[in-house]
Amino acid sequence: MSLDVRRRNCDKEKNILSSPYGMKKICIPIGIEEYGRILYKAKLFKDYINSMVIKYPEIFPSNMDQNYKLHDIFPESKKMKDLRLRRIKYEGEVFTIAPFFVLPYMMGYSDDVEKPLFLRRFGVTYWALTYVFGYNDMYWYRIENRIGRNSVVGTTVKHSYSKSRNSSLVNPAFHGMFCFWLAPRRHLNIPK
Repeated sequence: MSLDVRRRNCDKEKNILSSPYGMKKICIPIGIEEYGRILYKAKLFKDYINSMVIKYPEIFPSNMDQNYKLHDIFPESKKMKDLRLRRIKYEGEVFTIAPFFVLPYMMGYSDDVEKPLFLRRFGVTYWALTYVFGYNDMYWYRIENRIGRNSVVGTTVKHSYSKSRNSSLVNPAFHGMFCFWLAPRRHLNIPK
């Protein structure tokens, strides 16, 4: 009896157009207040995306210029009632524009889970996190286990926080959350 072993198709260059499930997400560095201000204003949103394309072309499809169109706005999520995502259309492909302060699968805000995930590094139980931070034990279990899924690792996020302490692009909580979960288990010196 032979087992069919699936080989992974790994490539050092990320091809954003070849997502396995057709999900194309671009995670942009933007604050909550600014995102709320520009979401429903097409001109402001497009101006912001244009500035990001110029400043950080690596997080967008290759050769993307200003020839894209605003596609639509997703309806409110059942998980996060106060947040909606906008999509753009470029060369027949539709991309979801997601702000960096939201976790994949709309599970919560990165600021809200940074401290509980930090405590999990030291073995704090799920019921203790539930007691202190709310939600339920299964919520914290799912958050911890979904951090390594492809939607996080496969999403390109521009961050320069580790290069400069004065950078306002990425929230330190967001940076810290991924450093703690993707780095080896040892003392980490992350700037505040």
